[in-house]
Amino acid sequence: MPERNIVIFEDSSASNFNPLTLTRPVFELICGMTTLWKNITSDCFYLGAAVRFICRDYLRDAFQQKVGGKVNDLSNLGSALFVNGRMLAAFSELPPIDGKSEIGLQDGAIVYARLKANEMDGLLDGISDDPKDFTDKLASLKIPKREVQGAKLVNYLWELVSHNGDAIKADFEVYGKSEESKGIIEKGAYIRAGNGDDIKVYDAEEAMKLLIAGALPLYVGEGARIQPNVLVDLTGGPVYIGAHTDIRPPTIIDGPCCIMDSPGTPKKVTIINGAKIREGVTLGPVCRIGCEVEETIIQGYTNDCHYGFMGHAYLGEWVNVGAMTTNSDLRNDLANVKVPVNGDLVDTGEVKVGSFIGDHAKLGIGALLTTGAVVGVMTNVLASGDIPPQFIPSFCFYREGRLSMRFSLQALIEIAARTMDRREVAQTPVDIHLFEKVYELTEEQRNRGLHKASQLVEEASLPVMSGKMSDLPEYDFIDRDTTTLRIIRPLEWEKQKK
Repeated sequence: MPERNIVIFEDSSASNFNPLTLTRPVFELICGMTTLWKNITSDCFYLGAAVRFICRDYLRDAFQQKVGGKVNDLSNLGSALFVNGRMLAAFSELPPIDGKSEIGLQDGAIVYARLKANEMDGLLDGISDDPKDFTDKLASLKIPKREVQGAKLVNYLWELVSHNGDAIKADFEVYGKSEESKGIIEKGAYIRAGNGDDIKVYDAEEAMKLLIAGALPLYVGEGARIQPNVLVDLTGGPVYIGAHTDIRPPTIIDGPCCIMDSPGTPKKVTIINGAKIREGVTLGPVCRIGCEVEETIIQGYTNDCHYGFMGHAYLGEWVNVGAMTTNSDLRNDLANVKVPVNGDLVDTGEVKVGSFIGDHAKLGIGALLTTGAVVGVMTNVLASGDIPPQFIPSFCFYREGRLSMRFSLQALIEIAARTMDRREVAQTPVDIHLFEKVYELTEEQRNRGLHKASQLVEEASLPVMSGKMSDLPEYDFIDRDTTTLRIIRPLEWEKQKK
């Protein structure tokens, strides 16, 4: 039997998912119980198929380091089905691998391309840091094209969040084999299950019997423990508690919810410590959660250990959220939320939208994020008694109403290494190269943000100066810290001075 090949690719919409896709391919994002690419290539759709990937070239080494496999490599590939990595497989009609050569289009986007080996010549030339180059190559192939229906392609991060609860329900039918549970429900924990008027609360002994019999929409993985005084409520949907997860009291978990498997070494476990986990939440591996969280996806290796609220949000990896940090996910006027995407405000069409936070971002104690906020990669946001801007660029520092460059790139990389080391993950040269590339890619955006910040004047600082504002037209803003007062001149003025 000839080898069956699937190639998952990115298209030009990948940047719509920034800042999460600055550091990963779009198909590495999560919706439901796993990543987009794992759902597309699962055995329930393409049994026994070999998988390859096409992504932006600067992401190749980092993604290959993470998942293995062939990335941006079409060598010795026979016929193959190329599938758009933005597809939500659980809600889509996926095309068969076998069949005639053709390209399927939906609303102008390439959904799939079924190609023979000799039709792939030149495709590798389209692989660059811009995914549009590859899809343009695909579109230029002289093979039949047809309009298709039934593919669900996501376009923005908030769509992953809004579909997450239903995706968990669909995925649980595939991955949530309750009878295979190997974890423990300890005495004093309770499981609430049923529908309508037929709702029952089971103690640990009853719940374990039902679990082993496959009679509850609950999975408890190997090494996972649900401790006393924890309530898991299955009335709204299934709950998947992955391997090596410690659920501590007084946690409440509402389904649908997925806590993904963790490796299980001493520092690579997930700890849920007194959290309120509302419906529609997916937590990636090795998280520490103690806050209230609702309809939110966390990519993994992230801490939100203390009281606070995170709702209708998507957080990357290695994010640290300080105590009492809270995001808004509902406007006071109940209007649709608009989110900054690539310099434009995009109407989400949704009333409830929270925050989108890039890898290695850090939110200080008591930080407040406005509705639809976007926080970039390796950015620090400190509580300032005010609401920060809706968009904070990557590699920046926000404090006391001002955006600045507090840390050098090298310092941020060293902080990341220490953060990763706490979870027994070694930073590699590939990781460092990725940070450097993302820093380069976000430079223009960051400079625009810093220039805009430089137009602000902290009038409260003016009384300490000897002159009046009218005497200082050349100064853009005043930067204060606890010991000094510094007046910052715009670059243009410095050039004129010289």
